[in-house]
Amino acid sequence: MSKLIVGTIDRLCRIGAYLACAILVGMVGLIAYEIFLRSVFSTSTFVMSEFVGYGVASATFLALADALRTGDVIRVGLLLERTQGLARRLLEVVAALVGLASVTVLIWFFWLRVIRAWTRGTVSSSLAEVPIWIPEGIIMVGLGLLALQLIAHVLRQIAPVAAREVT
Repeated sequence: MSKLIVGTIDRLCRIGAYLACAILVGMVGLIAYEIFLRSVFSTSTFVMSEFVGYGVASATFLALADALRTGDVIRVGLLLERTQGLARRLLEVVAALVGLASVTVLIWFFWLRVIRAWTRGTVSSSLAEVPIWIPEGIIMVGLGLLALQLIAHVLRQIAPVAAREVT
């Protein structure tokens, strides 16, 4: 059962990483379009920096869970490097649970912000007037994926069946 849960979480996190890649490609396209407009027509989209900012935040949070899955998250190994076996797995579980608690608080905070922005119809102060719930919602989804990946990390430590090779 835990293998199925971990596998599903891993697939969801991989989708988040693919979305982050698509956002990065979109940002490059927008920057290239902005350069073209400024060079050829001496004009601008007037929203490039805002959209790229939303893109950076979205891509970062959407890719974070997959980075944890593949072991690409920077970790301080001061204690982990000196422990092994059950003690190491226990440290991994405690660290993941502390991380999960922190991420859960952030998810709750962003949920309140998204709901408030939605109900008030809050938009950015730029020419584009982007509904603020959209970028904040994407960040919240990324945090949700990170919370799921932290749960999967705990399951991998306590249930050897959930252990798998990262692809």
